[in-house]
Amino acid sequence: VSAFESEANVREEVNKRTCKAGYTNREGGPPASGRIISKPANDKYRKNYRRIFGHS
Repeated sequence: VSAFESEANVREEVNKRTCKAGYTNREGGPPASGRIISKPANDKYRKNYRRIFGHS
């Protein structure tokens, strides 16, 4: 942190940027709903993967 920036201003800017990216809310907490949802691979996924990429 430079001498011209206060810790609160830097924290506010970091929260603003991470909120815009969808990682946190404006207060720095977890977002209301996550953007990245991970699901286990099922048969439909494996079939589509083989169809698109040609291998398993």
